[in-house]
Amino acid sequence: MKLSIVIPYFNGEQWINKCLDSLLAQDLKPDDYEIIVIDDGSTHGIEALMKYVNDYPHIHYLHQNNQKHAAARNHGLTVAQGDYVFFCDCDDFVAENVLGRLCDMAIEEKADVLLFNYQHIKESDNPSSFKRNFEDKKVFDTGLSYISQPPYHYRGGIWQFLIRRGFMEEKNLKFAPQMISFEEHLFFLQMMQAAGKVVKIDVDVYYYVKHPRSWANLEGKISNCDAYNDCRAAYLEYLTYTRKSLALKGIASAGLIEKMAERESKETFSIIHNKFRYSSVKSNKDTLARLTDLGYYPITRSIPNYNWLRRIMNHYPLWMGLCYCYHILPQKVRERLI
Repeated sequence: MKLSIVIPYFNGEQWINKCLDSLLAQDLKPDDYEIIVIDDGSTHGIEALMKYVNDYPHIHYLHQNNQKHAAARNHGLTVAQGDYVFFCDCDDFVAENVLGRLCDMAIEEKADVLLFNYQHIKESDNPSSFKRNFEDKKVFDTGLSYISQPPYHYRGGIWQFLIRRGFMEEKNLKFAPQMISFEEHLFFLQMMQAAGKVVKIDVDVYYYVKHPRSWANLEGKISNCDAYNDCRAAYLEYLTYTRKSLALKGIASAGLIEKMAERESKETFSIIHNKFRYSSVKSNKDTLARLTDLGYYPITRSIPNYNWLRRIMNHYPLWMGLCYCYHILPQKVRERLI
């Protein structure tokens, strides 16, 4: 079998039809690939999903108690049989008739990772044109050589590549189940450090659809904000560890090291900003103390477009004074300020 497509699913009944229809419209025979949908404890009906499962033998259904996307993907990997694995989210979709040719190219090149293009689109958009430059191929000896060259893609979504399943097993690559967010960036960086041959193809394959009601926009950033920021902090710490390790070993370009350092400042800024809006005054103080101990605060690097706010953040008495004032405002007023 050439390909296993792993899809974490949670209350995605309004999107799953378009997602699965796009995956069925591929240049692959049913025997050449499988679609594994992991129901992460949905609380809504799954009738639309189960109709596909019943009608197509190569679509498989797994169920688990709600543990979020990382654990769902790991669950799917335990049963995957394809030479390569492709991760897809249930509210996105894929261009028609591309995955088969990409699989053949990955197998021919013996690539650990084959990367392709993706597009962010709105829910109302229906893309009518896309790149299919299969001849525009770039080959890198290792994942580290790929991320060390401009534009230094050391972070990204897990839906922009095919990955050799045997490579994942050899390197014991899995998603961190405790990460309810940022697990993609963490996995991407770990994967690229371990990968051998990487191939990049200039083909538009994946369409990441921006849904205002998606988990990432609602539950991930608001309802579970403390958990969201904890995951961002965990990714930040791993990024710093990786940057220092690569710099010490001298095995990464100066440009990559610089980009990682810039990202550390941006992630620190985002943590402080989100904690200010969604957490208590005490929690904000504790966060600043932790970031200070880790060497992230005050933020020393400039941040384009928000440097004025960074300066205010770095003035501890002023920032905490603003925090006190903000949190005594009525909730309706605070919501209008967000």
